[in-house]
Amino acid sequence: MPPDTTFRNRASFVLFVATVLGLALTILWIGRVIFLLHFASVVGAVFLTAIADWLHERLKIREGLALALFLLVAVATLGLGIWIQGANAVEQFALLEVELPNAAHHLLAQIQTHQWGQWLLQQSPDSEQVSSGFSFALTRIGGIVLSSATVVAGLVIVLSLSIYFAAEPG
Repeated sequence: MPPDTTFRNRASFVLFVATVLGLALTILWIGRVIFLLHFASVVGAVFLTAIADWLHERLKIREGLALALFLLVAVATLGLGIWIQGANAVEQFALLEVELPNAAHHLLAQIQTHQWGQWLLQQSPDSEQVSSGFSFALTRIGGIVLSSATVVAGLVIVLSLSIYFAAEPG
C-alpha cells in the first residue's frame, strides 16, 4: 500500500473511533437524566404503594381502589389549598407590582439626598449600557423560564410514571 492510503485509513479509523466515542458519551449524558427520572418514579411508586397497602389493610378495600382513593384525596386537598390560597397569592403579586416601583423611586430619592449618592448616580451607566444590560436580563429571564418548564415537565413525568408503576407493579 502506498503511504498516502495507509495514512488515510488510519485517519478514517481515528475519526470513526472519535465519532463513536462522542456519540456514546452523548447518549450516556442524556441517559443520566432518563435514569434519574426513572429512579424518582420508582421511589414515588414505592411511596404510593405503601400508602395504598396501608389503606387496603385499614379499610378492607382492593389495592387499586385504595390507590385511586389516595390519589383522589391528594388531588382534592391540593386543589382546595390552591383555591383557598390562590386569591391571596394573586393579591400579593398585584401588590408587589405596585409597591416595587414605588420602593425603587423612594430609594432613588433617598440616595439623591446624600452627596455620595449624587456622585454614585453621576457614575451610573449611560443609556447604551443600560439597554445592553436589559437585553442581557431578558436572555437570563428566558433561561429561567426554560429551566422552570423543564422542572415542571420532569415533575409531570415522575408523577405519571409513579402512578403507573404503583397501579401496575408487575
